[in-house]
Amino acid sequence: MKKLSNLVKVRYEKCLKCKNIKGFDFDTGFCFECGSISPIAFEKTSFLQDTPFEAAKESFLIFFVLANIIGIIWGLINYVTSKEGFIFPFLWVMLIGAAISVGISIIIFSQVSRTHAVNEVARSLGLSFSDDTEVFSKIFYYLKDYSIFSGKNNRRFSNVLCGNIGQANIWISDYQYVTGGQVGSTNTSTVHRGTFLLFQSDELSLPSFLLKTKGIDDKIVSLFSNKNIKFPEDPNFSKHYFLFGEDEQKISKLFNSSIRAFCEQHRGLFIEGNNDSFIIYKKDVTINADDLAEFLNLGKALFRLFMKH
Repeated sequence: MKKLSNLVKVRYEKCLKCKNIKGFDFDTGFCFECGSISPIAFEKTSFLQDTPFEAAKESFLIFFVLANIIGIIWGLINYVTSKEGFIFPFLWVMLIGAAISVGISIIIFSQVSRTHAVNEVARSLGLSFSDDTEVFSKIFYYLKDYSIFSGKNNRRFSNVLCGNIGQANIWISDYQYVTGGQVGSTNTSTVHRGTFLLFQSDELSLPSFLLKTKGIDDKIVSLFSNKNIKFPEDPNFSKHYFLFGEDEQKISKLFNSSIRAFCEQHRGLFIEGNNDSFIIYKKDVTINADDLAEFLNLGKALFRLFMKH
């Protein structure tokens, strides 16, 4: 695993304009109270790059250590039973070891299978499978301002596909990050995994926005929903999505009837845009390798709609 450094946005604890805490979104820097976005500050930080089969190597290492521990325990028990006359108590140890081995083998198989399947699909999509450090750094450069990664811990990319289609540079990647942490004696950490699709083009000129599917964890957001950009002529869209951003006029113009209809047709999306790039994902959803072509077509359709803006 490679540790890469980059400049990323500092995670503020409150709005720098109105000093509000309760209605402040730590991830995006958006304040639901005054509607401002805290200016971006940067600090040097790092993220983890998963190279192909990296997870499998780690799993094999775990398996090796456990196998040695089991072997030592088995030897000690054999020694004791030979002197004291106990009847095969080490069988329990062997059964536990076998169960652990099967579990680890399943993890290894799923990780390697995922990498292999994504690699195979890359050829049919006209994209390249990459573990190049420069590619990972470029992705991180565009993601640093997006809520999917800003302020998160243990950020990782894996199974990265890259290429260009027409006027756009494209990256498809699995991601992982951790939220929460240690609170007293309680560990509240949660691991999030999924797949994102990132488009970048010099032809794009997007206002900074965040479109997120409404969920059961949006109670705080609902309290400040007056900052949510709504469309009275399209109540279904506002029913299923939150749309945030500082420049309401430009964002409202961008999300015309065609783009809103697109989002309604593909419910469950999270879309973030800023200047010359945008990202699409479904929260904590890893796209099956067989569905990556459909996922890519979804992004290409949205790209065309943005280009008409």
